[in-house]
Amino acid sequence: MTEENNWQAGLTKEIAANIDKKYADRFEEFQKKLDNVQQQAPQKLEIKQIIKHNVTNHSTVEGQHYQTKPLISTLAAGLPAMLIGPTGSGKTRVTHAVSKALGCKHYAIRQVNKQTATHDLVGFNNSSGNYIPGVFTKVIQEGGLVCIDEMDNGNSNVLMTIKGITSGHIFMPYGMQEVHPDCRLMCTANTWGLGPDREYVGRNALDVALLNEFVCIEWPYDTSAEKNWIKQTYARVDKPYISEAQFDKFVERFQSMRKYAESKKIRVIFSSRNLDQCIKLQAISGWDEFDTLDATVFRSVKGDARSRLLDVYTEKRKPITPKTEDPKPKVKEVEVPEDVKNVVDKEVPF
Repeated sequence: MTEENNWQAGLTKEIAANIDKKYADRFEEFQKKLDNVQQQAPQKLEIKQIIKHNVTNHSTVEGQHYQTKPLISTLAAGLPAMLIGPTGSGKTRVTHAVSKALGCKHYAIRQVNKQTATHDLVGFNNSSGNYIPGVFTKVIQEGGLVCIDEMDNGNSNVLMTIKGITSGHIFMPYGMQEVHPDCRLMCTANTWGLGPDREYVGRNALDVALLNEFVCIEWPYDTSAEKNWIKQTYARVDKPYISEAQFDKFVERFQSMRKYAESKKIRVIFSSRNLDQCIKLQAISGWDEFDTLDATVFRSVKGDARSRLLDVYTEKRKPITPKTEDPKPKVKEVEVPEDVKNVVDKEVPF
C-alpha cells in the first residue's frame, strides 16, 4: 500500500498509537476496497466515454439528408451501417458530418472495385519486412470512422477481411490486432448486395455472412437536403450568370422531372450530382439551361421520353393559376328616341 493511499499517513504517532486495533483493522479493510475500486475506475470511465457517443450534436445534421440521424444513432450504438441508394444521392458526402457528430479522431474513405486488394485496406509488409499501413490502419488502431464506398462494386473475398472490424479483432500483416472500441464502420452501395440490376449492371452479389453484419439504411434522393447542398455551390460563385430566383426555379423543375421519370418508369438518372453540374455550368460558365440538361441528364434518354420530360420542365413556366374563360360579352342596350318608338309601336302596313 502506497503512503499517499494509507489512511494513517496524515496521523501523528501519538494518535495512531491510541486507536483501537479492531478499528484499525476495519480501516485497513476499507482502504483495500477503496484501492480495488480505484484500479477499476479507468475501465468504467472508458465505458462512459463510449456511451457518450450517443449524444449527437444536432447542429452537425442540420440541412443534411433526413436519414442522417438514424445513421448516426446506428454507428453510435457500435453497429456497422450500410447506406443503400441511387448514385449521386449524397451517401459519401454525409461521411464528414457523421464523423464530426460522433467526435471521431480520424476518418477514412476508400472506394473499392474488382481490383481492390486486401493490402489497400489493412496494409502490407514490404520486402524489408517493414509494415506499410493501409487506408484503414490508423482508424482500426486508434478509433474513428471507416467508410467503404461502392461496396457492391468490390471483391467479396477481399471485403470479408474487414469483417474482423465488426468482430472486434482483425488479422493485420503484423499479427492479430484488437480493434479500437471507438472504431465505427459504414459502407455505401447502389444495390442491396444481390447482384446487378437494370441500372447497375456491373454490381456484384455480396456474401450473405458479410451483409448480415450491417444495419441497412435506405438512402433515396432528399429534395430539401439536395437543394441545400447545391445552394452552397451556388453561393460560392462570384458574380454568377443566373440569379437566385433562376436557381430556385431550375432546381424545382429538375426535381419535378425526376419525380415524373420515377412515376412513369423512364430509365434516366436525375442525381444530385447532375443537378450540381447543371448549376455550375449555368452559374459559372453561363451555359443555357437546356444545354446543361442535354450534357448531363438527357445524354441517356432520347426521343419521346425526352420530349415528355421537357414538357414537364416547361410546364413549370406556366402560371400556377390557369386563366378562366372570359364570359360571353354583354349586348349593349341602345337607347331608342321617343319619336322612333312611336313609329315602331304603331302597326306597320307592310
